Amino acid sequence: MDLIQRSTGSNRASFFEADKVAEPVTLREPERLSLTRYLDVGGAEEAADVDVLLRSIRMHRCRLFNFHGIKNVGSQSAPELRLKGRADNLWSVLRNVHDRRGADDRYDTIVSFMREALPSFDGLLFEQTGPASVTGRFLEKGRRGPLWASGVSDGHLHLLILLTAMFAEGRAPGVLLLDEPDISLHPWALSVLARALKAAASAGEKQILLATHSPVLLSQFDADQSLVVESDAGRTRLTRLSEITGVQDLLEQYAAGSLYMANVLAPQGTPGQVDVEPSEAGER
Repeated sequence: MDLIQRSTGSNRASFFEADKVAEPVTLREPERLSLTRYLDVGGAEEAADVDVLLRSIRMHRCRLFNFHGIKNVGSQSAPELRLKGRADNLWSVLRNVHDRRGADDRYDTIVSFMREALPSFDGLLFEQTGPASVTGRFLEKGRRGPLWASGVSDGHLHLLILLTAMFAEGRAPGVLLLDEPDISLHPWALSVLARALKAAASAGEKQILLATHSPVLLSQFDADQSLVVESDAGRTRLTRLSEITGVQDLLEQYAAGSLYMANVLAPQGTPGQVDVEPSEAGER
């Protein structure tokens, strides 16, 4: 069913609704999605559903997290549960989730995964640092006092940000996009992250898509949960790993990450080869 016809960059669009003839319109703000104007003039129920979906999308480019601000400045206090793209409001969101512990287990879930991934981590302490600012300190096992955020590794903060993005909003439906979530994390922490991702996706109406080049993280997911993204004649081609011919037998014996490192999956240049000996069995 067509709802909108529009050429890329054009300020003209044709709107369709049920059996009505297309209505051409001039877009007042062509830099915005034409879906916005479509809803202004009535639109269809399907368009409203798409609008809700698009507004629920949150994207975090993990290389752009504002570690300096999070460590040294803190966050502006606000009654919010949604983490911003660069995670500037991390401490504000976490304190709000912490204050709701009597109503749900979101905060306890975040802390539980942190403790599992980072054996020295014991908890968090929140401090008001100004009339409208808050920061966080880390409680570490074996230490007498809490550590300022500036005293912990980027990996600590990175994992805390990801867990907050996954769980702070609870079971609210939405789409969460994570670009390179593996940065700064130990292989064990990556395995815990994968379990957290699966838990967050299965707990409510949330879809989580992540892009990674990490063989360790890739190996944590089943073939039907993984997509191989390749460039094909100027276009992007996505293929479910479980549907790629010629590698299914290998996937029964080798982890997907091992095949990725061997240049068998999504090969760069000449595809690699894996020799399987009859005596070899089990996942590598």
